[in-house]
Formats: sequence, C-alpha cells, structure tokens
Amino acid sequence: MARTAVSTAVLAICVLLAALTGCSTGERVDLGEGTAGSLIAAIAGEPDQLDPHKTTAYFSFEVLENVFDTLVEPDENLQMQPALAESWETSPDQLTWTFHLRPGVTFHDGSKLTADDVVYSYRRIIDEELANSDKFSSVRAVEAPDPATVVIRVDRPTPNMLTNIGGFKGMAIVSRANVDSGQITTHPVGTGPFSFVEQTSGDSISLRANPNYWGGPPGISGVTFRFISEPSTALSALQAGEVDWTD
Repeated sequence: MARTAVSTAVLAICVLLAALTGCSTGERVDLGEGTAGSLIAAIAGEPDQLDPHKTTAYFSFEVLENVFDTLVEPDENLQMQPALAESWETSPDQLTWTFHLRPGVTFHDGSKLTADDVVYSYRRIIDEELANSDKFSSVRAVEAPDPATVVIRVDRPTPNMLTNIGGFKGMAIVSRANVDSGQITTHPVGTGPFSFVEQTSGDSISLRANPNYWGGPPGISGVTFRFISEPSTALSALQAGEVDWTD
C-alpha cells in the first residue's frame, strides 16, 4: 500500500497521513486528486543531526520517519507488519529469528538493499554502543547467510524482538557508504518514501518523493519541513495557508 503523505514521530504511530485524512491531530488538508504538489509542514525545532542511529532528538525523527525504513513497522493497532522484511519465522526454541528481505528494494542513491546492510546497521548499533543498543541486549549474533536473508540469534527467548527492531526509526537500516562518507549526519540516504534534498540552517529541510519506493510512490511530490518554534506563529501560518500541517 502506497504511503500518500509524510509520517512523523508526533505519537507512537501518529502519522501525518492520519492528520491529512481527518484524525484528531489536526484538520483535514485537501491536497487534490492524484499526484499532488509539495506539502509544507511546520515543526517546532530544527533537527540536531540526521543519523537515525545517533540522534535522539524528536525533531530529527519527525523528518527521518520519512527517509528511512526498518525491517518491520507498526500498523495503526501497533501490530508489527512487513516492511523491508516481507516475512520471518522463529525456530522452535525461539532462539533464532530468520527474516526474508523484500526483493528489489534500493537506497535513494540507487544501490541495492541486501542482508549485509541489515547486519551492518545492527552491528553498528551494538558494537558502537549507540543510543538503542539496549534493544539488542539478548542478541548474540546477526548474520547474512545470503543476500536476501538475515538471521538474528538470541541467548534467550525474546518475544518483543519485532517491537525492538521496528518500533521506531532509531533502528533504521542505513547505507554503509553513507556512514563511511560521513554524510549521514547531514545528507542521509535511506530506502523510505522520501529522499533528502537539502537543509537550510535555521529555516527548513526539503524531501523529494521516492518514485521507486517499495510501498508505491507517495501521492505528493515532496515535503518541506519549516522550523517554526512559536506555536502561535505556526498556527497563524496554518490559518493563512502558508503551511499545510503543524505539530
């Protein structure tokens, strides 16, 4: 199912799509029929950086929710559904989790997603003891037996494994080349529905719709996040039609 709008970290699973279709977080925004123009969203602060494994900033994740993906993701009922992994199973003793990657997924730079990217992403969090390394406290190995398969071995049954790896984008699958170049903090490359375009310090961040997104191309051409710290200013901008949504 295609994502037709931008998702945010406003609530555990609150997405701007819901706001645009009449959820209690805001008024309905009519973007027209078919492929609409760019959405302008006001957020109350500027991201500190754009590396999903290192930032813990709320405003960063409002943007990064749209740039990166996880192996699984929650639906509106907080039930984990396929994302980059199209299926998975556990061993009878519950100590081995095997994930099968969705075929044909590419990063925004055109490189192909493989199991090695997943292993690298998880090992980076574990080995560098990054912000969410506690999610892997039971993990003893992460392996890629082939390019389309990821195996996670744990030292004890971990029934919340799916929530741990898919609950939010701090567990995103990243591109090693993007990390090694150092550009992930300022020009992230993900697999999500929108790709990073540019950041104007103190003003905004722009994203472009990913036409090759595995979930289908978004229904809008792009998103601009404007940094408006004063709630009254953001509300005035919304009422004046200068922005389409505000947090």
